[in-house]
Amino acid sequence: MIARIWHGKTKVEDYDVYTEFLQKTAIPDYSKTVGFIKLSFLRNIKNNEGHFTLITY
Repeated sequence: MIARIWHGKTKVEDYDVYTEFLQKTAIPDYSKTVGFIKLSFLRNIKNNEGHFTLITY
């Protein structure tokens, strides 16, 4: 199995807006990839930045 890890970050004030974008647009698009099995969506705030990690299998 192949796992792909993507990490992105935003300003903390954009944290909720970017979370919504990932949930409504990016994650559904990832699920259409040929061979897609599952996706893990992780997020946190560190040093006044929003961090996002997507792991696809």
